[in-house]
Amino acid sequence: MEESWKLKLRKFLIKFVVALVVGLGIVFLVSGSRGFPSAEDINQRYRIIADSTFATGIAFAGVGMLINMRKAGAYDTMGYGLYFVIGRFFRPMWDNRPRDLIEYKKEKYEKRRTAWPMTCAGIVFIGVSIFFAVRYVPGSLPYTPAPTEVIHEIDDILEPGPWR
Repeated sequence: MEESWKLKLRKFLIKFVVALVVGLGIVFLVSGSRGFPSAEDINQRYRIIADSTFATGIAFAGVGMLINMRKAGAYDTMGYGLYFVIGRFFRPMWDNRPRDLIEYKKEKYEKRRTAWPMTCAGIVFIGVSIFFAVRYVPGSLPYTPAPTEVIHEIDDILEPGPWR
């Protein structure tokens, strides 16, 4: 029986929230180990947050994409080869093994799950890290105000030219 879209959405959201909570725990651990509580400058704290959320996001998105690639069948041929070679040595153990690669792929595809909630949580963490890196780390954006000394030096250099 096919699941309704509401049930699928509910399962996705529960897994997504669990992935976010686990990811936040990892972010807190990484931030604490990088010296977040003892950081005095606000920009240093934002940088630690950006670094820890980026590392967590890359890990979650990368592992989630590898699992999704496995669900799509990217590693089936290699798995069947190993299955076939090991089956030659231990034949009595597996009486109901698939006879060819297509049967193997069909059998494995039905059993696998995806990891889209984990991948989406990783993308959210990467987005948060980009927000903190772009918004609060000095010099990361073109519109970040430069120190006044630099502005005065630029004015002194540009003033005598014909473009003024």
